[in-house]
Amino acid sequence: MKRGLLLLLLIVLPFASAQSNMFTSKDLISNMKISSGVELKSLGEGFRIRSVVIDNSFYPRQDWYQIVNDLEIYPDYFMNETLIRFEWKDPEETELDFEVSAIVQTRNAFVEVREKIKFPILNLPDEFDEYMIPRSNIDSDNRAIIETASNIVEGEDDLYEAVFKIADWVESSIDYSLDTLTSTVSQPASWVLDKRYGVCDELTSLFIALSRSVGIPARYISGVAYTNWNDLNDFGAHAWAEVYFPDVGWIPFDITYGEFGFVDASHIKLKESLDSDEASVNYRWEGWMADLETKELDISTETQEIGDKLEQLIEITASMIKDEVMFGSYNVVEVLLNNPNNFYVPTEVFISRSEGIETDEDLRKQVLLKPNQEKTIYWILKVDDDLEENYKYTFRVLSYTTRNASSETEFTASTRNPYFSLTEVREILEQRDEESLKTYSRNVSMNCTPKKSEYYLDETPKIDCTVKNNGNTYMEGLRICAADSCHDLSLGITQEKDVTIILNIFSVGKKEIDVFISNDDISKSDSVKLDMLDLPKIGFSNISFPDDLSYGEKFGIEFMVNKLSESNPQDIIIELNYNMQSKKWEIAELTNDRRFIVNLNTKNLMPEDNKFDLKVKYKDKNSREYEEKDNLIIKLENLSFIEKSMLYLNSVGESMEIYLMIALVSTLVFVVSVIFVFKKKRK
Repeated sequence: MKRGLLLLLLIVLPFASAQSNMFTSKDLISNMKISSGVELKSLGEGFRIRSVVIDNSFYPRQDWYQIVNDLEIYPDYFMNETLIRFEWKDPEETELDFEVSAIVQTRNAFVEVREKIKFPILNLPDEFDEYMIPRSNIDSDNRAIIETASNIVEGEDDLYEAVFKIADWVESSIDYSLDTLTSTVSQPASWVLDKRYGVCDELTSLFIALSRSVGIPARYISGVAYTNWNDLNDFGAHAWAEVYFPDVGWIPFDITYGEFGFVDASHIKLKESLDSDEASVNYRWEGWMADLETKELDISTETQEIGDKLEQLIEITASMIKDEVMFGSYNVVEVLLNNPNNFYVPTEVFISRSEGIETDEDLRKQVLLKPNQEKTIYWILKVDDDLEENYKYTFRVLSYTTRNASSETEFTASTRNPYFSLTEVREILEQRDEESLKTYSRNVSMNCTPKKSEYYLDETPKIDCTVKNNGNTYMEGLRICAADSCHDLSLGITQEKDVTIILNIFSVGKKEIDVFISNDDISKSDSVKLDMLDLPKIGFSNISFPDDLSYGEKFGIEFMVNKLSESNPQDIIIELNYNMQSKKWEIAELTNDRRFIVNLNTKNLMPEDNKFDLKVKYKDKNSREYEEKDNLIIKLENLSFIEKSMLYLNSVGESMEIYLMIALVSTLVFVVSVIFVFKKKRK
């Protein structure tokens, strides 16, 4: 049964669910009871039952990951390795029931495979032949199954990789569906391959058939497992597979639960079989004018104890390829997985995503890590393009594994951030893949930085890169490129060179420029961030003042200083000059529009036209100066003779103060001079 609801819950609350402990615990202890029976039916006169035999092959088995204690069986029985037989001779009762109960301790069935096992498998002992023979439902001799399996594992020489690829293909290619055709009668593997859907037993049959068709021994396992599919939150009938690995043993693979190379501790094995159509209970009887009506097999399982949490087996580090993107842009989650163990580790890797980002990919991926292997996987995300324009969004992405090893990363989105198309992020991923395949990719290092972090559009942005040959071979034919600007160079062993790349950028906003260096042997990339600014621009608007003013009235002049550019003007000086008077304001940086109100009195004006000059001086971040001007005229009309005279006197008075000061100083100088001359003559 699919654990779809579990996956959804993990995406939202990966560590909080008590149910998730069922899947991540080391072991479980459960009470199990299996019961069924028959009802004897008379068909007429002469009814008689001489004997009834029930062979039950469904009961908890001792295994390396499963211990059965306190096994109780009712009524009297005979037991061998494959079944429990109940027999009644001349029964007097019309209802014959049986019951098997036990305490079952199960553990997470993870097998440590330390060495590579070659594929295809050669020279298997004869005892494994039966696990490769085609069966009724597991029809591994079907041509489509043979061709499909061969295509999946073509070119593979590692058995674990081959089996893992088959399991991953079935899980990703076949839909889990409770269709009536599959829920009543188990369909053959070839039917499932053709229809591309099925339930747990059919997905398992197809996996086994594909494995057997390429010479991999596999067997069908019936039992129960915990599920929360459709809010069941209980144990239910289930099927999975076991695959034989030479010199290791049988390893479980549960396609439905996405557990490849292990099964969680909620799995209780009840039967091993060669095909999925084998009945769990068989009935026989001897009698006259009699029939049997079988009862449904009832399996109840109740967990007594949940063990400790599983240890984390791998290390996980999540990051974003781009830290800042624009609305509607694409980005990539990069998840680095490290297996520090000396054995293979299969795991599912999940990501959660915030509202506002989407992906066309499955939020989980299956990964097989070889001993001490590092592997990087990616998800392509897209930011919604209809987010609020004036906001900057921070999106957090959580990545975590089957055993809840986790890592969180984040990126921001706004209208000023760089835009990356789907084609561009795919090219970046192709470049990353190419880097991982290049034999000498670690032999060249490259570090790039912009000359400046900010450029105006009338400037030429430049990137400085230092490239060094860290290898032991002469590197020639190197080509370093950024934004369609390229340079060719060669590097001797340990040689280091500086390269300046001139960019052609004509749009405003934050840019992330990818720099690539490559030749036939190496491939490296780096990225630099810079901000392209438009030239600062300031203007005046909404200049207003009263139209009708009377003598002695106080009034205000109101105006807006508008920031007309994306970039912020610096060192702003705003002046309002009128009638030999001036008002001044200074602002270090203009980040948004500013409103100004100047309070005045008509006593300081002239009777007719009064010209007010507005002027703003400012600079850019390179200290280049700019200036803008505007003016307004205020008229005082309909004044009386006395009011006009007072205004003239006020204006003249202000001027006379200066003249009087000059006259006073001149008079004092003259008097001092006369006195000096007079004293000199007397002598």
